Amino acid sequence: MKATTVLRILIAVALLITLLGCIGFLNLVRTSPDGRYLTVIDSDESRSRLLLYDLNTHETTEVYTSKDDSLDFYDIQWRPDSQAFCFVATHEREYSLMLYEVDSHRLAQLPVESPGLARWSRDGRQLLVLNTANGEDRYELYDTASWTRVRSYPSPFNYQASDTVIAQLLRDERVLILGKPTDTSDNFPQGYNLYLFSGNRWQPYTTTGDVVAFWVAPDESSVRWVRQHRDKWLAVFESPLGKRMPRRLALLENGAFAQEGVIYRFSPDGMKLAYWTEEGVCVLNLQTNTVRVIELLDLSPRKVSGGFGESLQTRYPILGLDWRGSDTLVIQRRGEVEMLSVHSLRR
Repeated sequence: MKATTVLRILIAVALLITLLGCIGFLNLVRTSPDGRYLTVIDSDESRSRLLLYDLNTHETTEVYTSKDDSLDFYDIQWRPDSQAFCFVATHEREYSLMLYEVDSHRLAQLPVESPGLARWSRDGRQLLVLNTANGEDRYELYDTASWTRVRSYPSPFNYQASDTVIAQLLRDERVLILGKPTDTSDNFPQGYNLYLFSGNRWQPYTTTGDVVAFWVAPDESSVRWVRQHRDKWLAVFESPLGKRMPRRLALLENGAFAQEGVIYRFSPDGMKLAYWTEEGVCVLNLQTNTVRVIELLDLSPRKVSGGFGESLQTRYPILGLDWRGSDTLVIQRRGEVEMLSVHSLRR
């Protein structure tokens, strides 16, 4: 169960952490499925703006501007056809689901009540929305042609920041979600786990309580997920979807690569995992079982006081990252966008 006041505080804290260049909760950098567009954030002391960046023409279009100095928009989700994306906007404890159309530059509020987050179906014909009205969370399925509600799912879960908890709408209106139950039991183990809604009920898919991200194969044949123990290890597992037959794909026994509050991004083909830590941007290649660390050396870092003494912070903090295809990583550092491509040589 989630109170809107708590979420707004969480968003404000996440913005503060991000602007200081540390690990943040919200990642607003999202690449369109066709790889042409990128959503980026432009923030200063007076406002935050959501921008659309054309990676082909390098033109920037303003999409949404916050009404004060707080970050009052989050959870950007592209429609599969790359012609529109939705996001949640907040103002004075009111939540709205907004839809931005790329060609017409039209921004409209969708007729969805108290949205917490939203996820498109793979064909874009349905939208799964977390409804947070009256302090009780539930998932609702909408037909995007008429915006009528066609189904409702109970939600016995708490969730973390909106961009770290992932829901995936599957075929036959099944749902796979990463969540933490309000009350634990044999069917709802402690901590953050994967749950599959099938047969009109939630079934635990993992029970370890330490899952932080997951990826579903395009044909829905398998699912991969990330387990993380802070300052201990990070591991990636895989199992056929609908079956509990996990096998470990990778294990990083290095605490520097297992930190809380990290945004994880699987590549579209599920073969790479990108995230950033204090060490830099990390890319785990599940084929070669190697980690590439991309660092930025700041020759004149500034000193920042956090109440526990001064610390050095880079002048070019990472505001977000996402994949453009399965070989190119897009990173936003303040007013700059970087694209890093790694291609394997063919023999």
